[in-house]
Amino acid sequence: MSLEERRQAMKLTDKQTDGNNFCPICGYPLGNHNPWGDDGKTPTYDICPCCGVEWGNEDYTTESQAEYRKQWLESGTKWFEPQKKSDNWNLEKQLRNIGYNKGQCIGNDYFNNFLSPLSLFPNTLIW
Repeated sequence: MSLEERRQAMKLTDKQTDGNNFCPICGYPLGNHNPWGDDGKTPTYDICPCCGVEWGNEDYTTESQAEYRKQWLESGTKWFEPQKKSDNWNLEKQLRNIGYNKGQCIGNDYFNNFLSPLSLFPNTLIW
């Protein structure tokens, strides 16, 4: 996603800022609004305007995130607040915000849809 596309998407958020938080389910840009609070551990219980997940409820574990995402994708990616969907919305670009590549889906193994940190940063050493 280009910088300009990201800026345009961020204009749709309720709390537009220069931050880079995203919904962990669908990759919707949230600006400085962290769905898991300022400490990253205390859920806000707000609802994503795109996928409708209630942060702290349906996204509590990696498994619940994968299951909610699977259901949302299989149900046609219906927007919770359709008025916030931009005319040029692109599902694949949005999912890339969280390292998810829809095209990699193989059977029911949704955990394989995530890019590894090494594929994102191949020259990075992990100790």
